Amino acid sequence: MARVLIVFATTEGHTRRVAEAVAREVIKKGNQAEVIELSLHSGPADVEAYDAVIIAASVHAGKHQRAARGFVLSHRDFLKTRITAFLSVSLFAASTDPAGLDTAEAQAQSFLRETGWRPDYVETVPGAFRYSGFSRPWQWVIKTSERLFKKELQKQGWPRLTEDQEFTRWEAVRGFVDRLCAQIESSGAESCGVTDPRR
Repeated sequence: MARVLIVFATTEGHTRRVAEAVAREVIKKGNQAEVIELSLHSGPADVEAYDAVIIAASVHAGKHQRAARGFVLSHRDFLKTRITAFLSVSLFAASTDPAGLDTAEAQAQSFLRETGWRPDYVETVPGAFRYSGFSRPWQWVIKTSERLFKKELQKQGWPRLTEDQEFTRWEAVRGFVDRLCAQIESSGAESCGVTDPRR
């Protein structure tokens, strides 16, 4: 049984749902999982107690949360010794347009360059759009944008902007956990702490 740490940073709450879904799947595979929100905690007291680490963060204004960057920078040397994954949650990852998907990947890679981290898995996860959470002035702006850019929005896979929408492909999230847990199992919990000389 491996111990998996899942830390996340969220702005509107959807990345919490992603992190908790990952934890449930990890536990279904017979492992232990601990979920920690980085805006509330800096991380566990003993990170070395874990065999694998998953970091999830969402994109806002083109950047991931500062708390996620801080965690990676603080534990970068430790992360080199474990199986690790980065989940970048964004709306661009929900696009049906290749250019949008390229942007989602570029945002994830920008985070990795800034932190100097090289995880074993990098996943771009479609997020959620909460129209009801915007103020009335912003809702008016969104309605106007929907009318003005209707064709372009449809091309990018956005049928409506004036409704709450969830784009996360939960089946893909489960597939990611399957791959991660298979690697943990093949490595063995005791060997997870061996530094990979290629990093």
